[in-house]
Amino acid sequence: VAADREGPDPFPAYATPTVTNGSPTLNSEEPLKPAAVPIRVWLIPLAPARRKIVPEALDRRVVDAFASRPEGPAPLFRKTSCAVSFVHGLPDYNGHYGIRELCDICPMAQLKLCANSHRAPTTRAFLDAAAELPEAADLKVLDITGRAVQVDGLASEQPRYFLQHAFAFQVHDAGHPHHLNRHGRADIGWEATTNG
Repeated sequence: VAADREGPDPFPAYATPTVTNGSPTLNSEEPLKPAAVPIRVWLIPLAPARRKIVPEALDRRVVDAFASRPEGPAPLFRKTSCAVSFVHGLPDYNGHYGIRELCDICPMAQLKLCANSHRAPTTRAFLDAAAELPEAADLKVLDITGRAVQVDGLASEQPRYFLQHAFAFQVHDAGHPHHLNRHGRADIGWEATTNG
């Protein structure tokens, strides 16, 4: 849902609210509750943007707002697993520490905790773990870097999640690339970048 956006409708083929006889409706469906302020709503299809939609400008506004709080900066994380891990005093179970551009807003104590546990798996250990998963029968390891294990051949996300959690290390599927500076986010609202 987006509000007060200037410019042409980025999703003109999708439903937008209309007002008929004074009652707002969504393509003649159930009446919507009237808004206190006029807003424009876009229904964003799930299939083309399977990842979170957090445009670059919004990310910057949120980071700046948290940094400039009168009572001082509050802990802020770009990934849910990082925040959950922080609350429990544990390193990130998704191994985001390898994606260093995500960590530029993390509290120093959390960074140290994640750094101390960050270990790339060996190809053999990774393939042995993958061999336990029928859904990973066609998996190929393309590369292992300090950022992530790059794989190809997974039919779904579930085996990737399992392997990522098993090693607490990022696993990136070639079919769903993770782009530099917008890790795991939809392409909407970001400048073109190289894969990361």
